[in-house]
Formats: sequence, C-alpha cells, structure tokens
Amino acid sequence: MKKLINIVTIIGCFSSCRYQNKINIDFGDLNPKNFNIKVTMPPNILKQPIYSDGVYHSIPNEYGENDWTITYRDSLSCKFRHFKTNRRNKHKYRFRLYEKKHDLFCEVDIKGPNKQSMIIKFEKTDFKIIHQNRIKSK
Repeated sequence: MKKLINIVTIIGCFSSCRYQNKINIDFGDLNPKNFNIKVTMPPNILKQPIYSDGVYHSIPNEYGENDWTITYRDSLSCKFRHFKTNRRNKHKYRFRLYEKKHDLFCEVDIKGPNKQSMIIKFEKTDFKIIHQNRIKSK
C-alpha cells in the first residue's frame, strides 16, 4: 500500500511539475533588489508577484492575456502582454535588464508554444489612484 501511495505522489508531482513555467532574469550590473515583476491575468484579474525583494515566485498557468509589469525603484516601469492560447502550455521566460545611454531597457525572450521577443524601454511610472476611500464628515 505504501508503494502505491508513493507512485501516486510521484505521478501527481510529475503531471503538475511538467506544466510549470520557468524564468531567468539577468540583471547585469543593476541591483536586483530595485526591481519588481508582476503579472496580471484573467479570468478574475489575478495579480501575481513573480519577483520582489530578491525572491522569485512561481508563474501561474493561465491562458489569455497575461499582462506583465516590471518596475524599477517604483519610478520607472515597462509593460508587455503575452497571449497564451492554453494554460497547459509551458514557457521559458528570459529577461535581460540593462542600462544604455542613461536609459533602462528590458530584453524579453519567451520560448514555448506562444513564443515572443522584444526590447522594451522603461518609462516614468504614473501611479493612478484606482480606488479612493472617502471619509464622511460628521
């Protein structure tokens, strides 16, 4: 019975592990702790941190429009959309962050069924108030 439980555990891990996405971030000479990466995805507009405070988090598997935001020191950011056609599609994400002529860039290279490559320039971040609590006066 114990062998059967171990086999089921191994098969369960293999089937869930094979659909995991992988990420590689090359910070070059830049300080990794100055960056945050998150992805926003359907169906319930899940916001998932992928990298923050020097810690990597897993990339959820959701199909559709996956909107990525990379933030530098809460003052610069770059965004891109990766459209996934199937939540079982496994991708390898590679980000190379670098500075060139006083500007900050991110080279994105996504390998997998929905491959994509681009270079994005960081822009000044405009934080907008999405929700504001109103205090009622007495």
